[in-house]
Amino acid sequence: MANSTTAPSAVYVVRCNSTTGSPGASWRSFDSSVEPRNLYRSFTRVAGTAGLRVIRLHDARHGCATLLTAAGVPPRVVMEILGHSQIAVTMNIYAHVVQDTQREAVSHLDRMLRRQHPDRG
Repeated sequence: MANSTTAPSAVYVVRCNSTTGSPGASWRSFDSSVEPRNLYRSFTRVAGTAGLRVIRLHDARHGCATLLTAAGVPPRVVMEILGHSQIAVTMNIYAHVVQDTQREAVSHLDRMLRRQHPDRG
């Protein structure tokens, strides 16, 4: 029975493929409500067991999305993982990561061109 303190009725657990960063076949959905305190308690227990510093779940979510975006995961996939209803929401929040990636790509191109023509530049 859901009340005002329960999370949305579907919680997605994602295990990313370690080489591509894309969601694998391990997506599972649970059709039961999750009490936020229980979720956070489990999160802190897992983090502690792994020897990680405990952070807010929101920060973990943002960090995951930032890393996925920086790894080149398509924005639509990041949007779906985060549960955003529109791609614009995802892109507005993570546009800085895309811009950084574009800057890095142009920098690589610049280095490649300088190697081919060392007398220019």
